[in-house]
Amino acid sequence: MNWRAVLHDKILMGAGAGLVADLLQDRLQSVMKKQGWIRLTLDQLAGSLFIRDVSLLDSPLAELVSTFSGVIFSMILGILFVYLLDRLGFRYVVFKGVLFGAVLWFAVYGGLCAALGIPHLQDHQPLHALVQLLGHLVFGLLLGGIVAWYNRALWKVP
Repeated sequence: MNWRAVLHDKILMGAGAGLVADLLQDRLQSVMKKQGWIRLTLDQLAGSLFIRDVSLLDSPLAELVSTFSGVIFSMILGILFVYLLDRLGFRYVVFKGVLFGAVLWFAVYGGLCAALGIPHLQDHQPLHALVQLLGHLVFGLLLGGIVAWYNRALWKVP
């Protein structure tokens, strides 16, 4: 197996970047939840696609489902981001990552979750929405930073 070819694969690059960005961003979300700034982490929001009862989301098994849901969704988003960059260009990757995070907040948190009828969003306060925006921007920043680093390391792109 040619590991260099594996590392140059765009799907694996995006999935890896999404995974790492999610794991780092989860630490921030945990702090925000402990401070009471948010009721649910982004992983729990992803897990709520499978577990609709809010009272169950803090159980250990639901945390596992939520973690897998969040990681898989983040990997898909990472792949999407890399393919968007492939079409739009790899310049200003970190800035594009932050913009990607903002679009995700608007489209996924604001639109898709509401359209799917995820009940946990209906009672959120404005602070929750702003804090979730911060989480999405951090995810985008991390995603862009990881992809930029990956590009410099593997392809020697400036």
